[in-house]
Amino acid sequence: HFGGSAKLLERIALSAAVPVLRKDFIVHREQLAESVDMGASAVLLIASMIERDTLARLTEDALKLGLEPLVEIHSFEDLEKIRHLELSLIGINNRNILDLETDGGTVATTERIAGYLPSGVFIVSESSIQCPEDVRRAASAGAGAVLVGTAILRAADPAEMYRSLADAIKRYQ
Repeated sequence: HFGGSAKLLERIALSAAVPVLRKDFIVHREQLAESVDMGASAVLLIASMIERDTLARLTEDALKLGLEPLVEIHSFEDLEKIRHLELSLIGINNRNILDLETDGGTVATTERIAGYLPSGVFIVSESSIQCPEDVRRAASAGAGAVLVGTAILRAADPAEMYRSLADAIKRYQ
């Protein structure tokens, strides 16, 4: 759904020395097993797209399979849906995935919600990261990482854009 493929994920997982996230619309247990077969270390579970009990089962099943669930929220309603889960990773999507927003967002959602997450959870600010200042804002709000795609892909020099964003988050760690 995000422009990748099973083959691409497999190739990356075989060559990367870091954990690999399967960023897809995971809604069935079978997709978790596929993720393991592809070599993924983690899977994205989008709270706004999954019913509360199903989300709990998918989270538990992912952990049993050795996958780290990155559970994504966008709203306080999503936060209430995941409060009962013991998570080590929570992503805050600055865009509303249900509206299929693709640009124009800011890190304001991370700034609004991060302070309400349990202590000790690792926060990933997702989407709407356009420049080092956005990274600094997300980090100031409590994010330990940012998930960036569009800004790097559209940059005149993608490698330089990556470096500038990475340098901005390193200053907060």
